[in-house]
Amino acid sequence: MMGKAKHKISFWKQYNQALVNRGFIFSDSAIETSLMMKGIFKLQLRGLYGFLNSVFTLMNVPLKYLTYTCISKRSKTIKVKYCLPSRGAVVHVIIDATNRKIYGEGEWKTRKQGKEKRRIWRKRYLAVHVFTHERIAAEVSLVSMG
Repeated sequence: MMGKAKHKISFWKQYNQALVNRGFIFSDSAIETSLMMKGIFKLQLRGLYGFLNSVFTLMNVPLKYLTYTCISKRSKTIKVKYCLPSRGAVVHVIIDATNRKIYGEGEWKTRKQGKEKRRIWRKRYLAVHVFTHERIAAEVSLVSMG
């Protein structure tokens, strides 16, 4: 197995000048989109690189991946707009999470005869509009799921 061929760069001044004059490889929108992903998923730069790499691989997209150093350097020059346009007046919502025990068919019978079994618990989430008392969202999950 042969090693990589090593070439010595003898014209450093011209090489560096070519790197400076080539411009940006990635557009501002590509950097801005990656920074939005970083903010949404709360990723570090190296984690963002791995995330984008895996997304491109899963999609079979033959793109060059943004490196974390490229994103870091370009993030200083790009302002990311996270704000969404307002949909109207501010809505006040109350959110409640409550644990509920689910009684099975033979729950009373097993307790009466002395044979205890594990009970099932569910967590219920409810979001209600403060003024209209309209239910906005409701979800039920296992207690272990949080």
